[in-house]
Amino acid sequence: RQAIARSRAVPAKSPQIIRPRKGRAADDLRRELRDYLDFVDDLVAGNPGVRYRRLYYYNPLTAFTDFPGILSFTASHESRHQEQIEDILDSKGFPQSSGGKK
Repeated sequence: RQAIARSRAVPAKSPQIIRPRKGRAADDLRRELRDYLDFVDDLVAGNPGVRYRRLYYYNPLTAFTDFPGILSFTASHESRHQEQIEDILDSKGFPQSSGGKK
């Protein structure tokens, strides 16, 4: 599952609702990510008696996955996006700012 989540060789289409939209402010994206992480933290903290390894989700690509597995898959997939961002920032055609990392 982790290899699939990180691989660019496995093509996948995301649902329209979660696709990036041009022109969104970075601060908004960061706030939404923080809100999501807070939501997951609150969900777990607020339900200490839940046996998360018994909660399963089915996805045709990854089969049955328990709740911790979903979080792990999501983290691996995010690392894929971070690699894509780094590739773009490091590409020759990407404009470098005067205070850039190079």
